[in-house]
Amino acid sequence: MSPAEALAAIRQAFANGRYTIGHHAAARMRTRRVSYVDIKRAVELAGRAETYDDPQRSKPPPHTSCWRVFGPDLEGDELAVAVDLTQDHLGYWVLVVTVF
Repeated sequence: MSPAEALAAIRQAFANGRYTIGHHAAARMRTRRVSYVDIKRAVELAGRAETYDDPQRSKPPPHTSCWRVFGPDLEGDELAVAVDLTQDHLGYWVLVVTVF
């Protein structure tokens, strides 16, 4: 999957409400004062997506790809949203792993 295809799939999942905020991401949101709306805006207006592989992280489930999406938050500052992107019989869904 290309970065452009991944970004479109991630946007589609968010638009359809098919996303979940993971425990680590929720903790980072509190620490970094990032709201759900900040995340949604960053994904909606993202300028790019990059694949990533974190060797310290446990392997994601099968049929899952890991991406970082970069877009502006509500204040216009760049926000990076790390996600696991998965496709099932209903379409794409996203697990938000962290934000920075």
